[in-house]
Amino acid sequence: MLTKNFMAHCFQKLTSLLQNQNTIQIFEPNKKVAVEVTYTETNTTTNDLYAYTHSDTKDKYSVFLDGNHPMNTSISLACMKSN
Repeated sequence: MLTKNFMAHCFQKLTSLLQNQNTIQIFEPNKKVAVEVTYTETNTTTNDLYAYTHSDTKDKYSVFLDGNHPMNTSISLACMKSN
């Protein structure tokens, strides 16, 4: 579980009306998976689908693929052999 009691952007303005807040869960595969994500506009590459630094920010959805990117993002996945 990444976070509990998270309010999405639209609901932040309605906090007095909102009783149940969102929960965000991340996918953890049973087998190890090699991941390479390339963000074209910044020419950066990472080996994770999640940018955990955003879990402490207001926009927690940015944890997924480092938030909004205006240009194409390349994602490569490969299953690893288990020993």
